[in-house]
Amino acid sequence: MSAPKGDFSQGRVSGLIIRLGLPIMLAELVHVLYNIVDRVYIGHMENGGTEALTGLGVCFPLITLIGAFANLCSTGGSTLSTIARGQGDNQRAERIMTTAFTFLLMVGGVLSVVMFAAAPALLRLLGGNEKSLPYALPYFRIYVLGTVPVLISMGMNPFINAQGFAKTGMLTVMIGAILNIALDPLFIFAFGWGVRGAALATVLSQAASALWVLRFLTGKKAIVPLRRENLRLDGEIASPLSECIVAAAGPVCSFVIGTAAAAALYGFPFLPEPVRYFARFNLMLCALNSLPALPLDGGRICRAA
Repeated sequence: MSAPKGDFSQGRVSGLIIRLGLPIMLAELVHVLYNIVDRVYIGHMENGGTEALTGLGVCFPLITLIGAFANLCSTGGSTLSTIARGQGDNQRAERIMTTAFTFLLMVGGVLSVVMFAAAPALLRLLGGNEKSLPYALPYFRIYVLGTVPVLISMGMNPFINAQGFAKTGMLTVMIGAILNIALDPLFIFAFGWGVRGAALATVLSQAASALWVLRFLTGKKAIVPLRRENLRLDGEIASPLSECIVAAAGPVCSFVIGTAAAAALYGFPFLPEPVRYFARFNLMLCALNSLPALPLDGGRICRAA
């Protein structure tokens, strides 16, 4: 017997994991696919395709760092919200979600300003040079302007999954992926905007995903809705939420590894050769390690409930 939507106390555990984990896994695979397609388009630019790909590689550690803040609220906040729901306290679950959303808005605003202003220095620190910076800088600055919708789509979508609407959460990723794949050739080649077009396509795609997330969470189907009047940073909630900062440790480690890799591949020749090989090996290892863990998100949600 299958469990009602959002009720993880009924039904077989294996069935719940499959029902929640499979859409999440498919969404992650689609996300990886459209990132690959994005780079394929950029690599086929007539002028400077190779340098543009190098520029994107320089940006990647900073983009991963932005994702770390979304992961903090998504993994930590959605888990705490699901635990509250399992205890029958939907009011506390809503307070946790609204606190996470408010935190994302605040962090998004700060990151947009700081990273936009510091972009040249940060990209040079990561190994950007006179060949890669003309591509890395405009791409990253346009991407940073879309930090808030990026954080909303990445950080709030797990709250949809945590309420049992894994297929709706999967659509969040698929909407962004399909839109990005469609806009990339239009902006990059038809309009001749190059890497700026690629960055703009990514931002618009993430904005569409963010609108989809907000439309659901503020709609009638949401078991724990997101209400405008409750938007505030709840000190009581923020304290235990901050303890979930370990959830962001993975992306932060990826940032450190990516920085070392960028230094090894694009600059800082004084680094020892073992450091270069270690950075390259870890980049491969991070990509491979992410695949077996994809179905476990569904199990984590069930376990929290």
